[in-house]
Amino acid sequence: MIDDAIGRVLKSLEDNGLAENTVVIFIGDNGYYKGSRGFAGKWSHFEESLRVPLIIYDPRVAPAEREGDVSDLVLNIDVPATMLSYAGIAPPESMQGRDLNSEQSRRDEVFLESLTVSEGNPFIEAVRTSDWKYVRYMPKFG
Repeated sequence: MIDDAIGRVLKSLEDNGLAENTVVIFIGDNGYYKGSRGFAGKWSHFEESLRVPLIIYDPRVAPAEREGDVSDLVLNIDVPATMLSYAGIAPPESMQGRDLNSEQSRRDEVFLESLTVSEGNPFIEAVRTSDWKYVRYMPKFG
């Protein structure tokens, strides 16, 4: 489904003479667990809540040099920094995201938190590496 959508975008760019000069960034949503675990929302540490699709297609990169599937730890705040980099604009110092095309984008761990304590959800903090997650559930405040 994602491949079909990106294929249509790339075909449209080609049909309009824009394919060689357009970087396509596709980022999705986690889909409210897609019914897994009997949950809905985006508040937990489970993979269905944390992982979202991110595809970056740069026509200037030769097919043989494309990495394919990459399992690096990436945050949604990295997308704006990456877009600025593609535009040739240095991200401001205050921007926390990292350009995903730079070596500085690699992370060993990420910090995650959910501040959504309404509707019975607990406050959650977590540290995640590529292999492990440490999750701390805390009772509601007040």
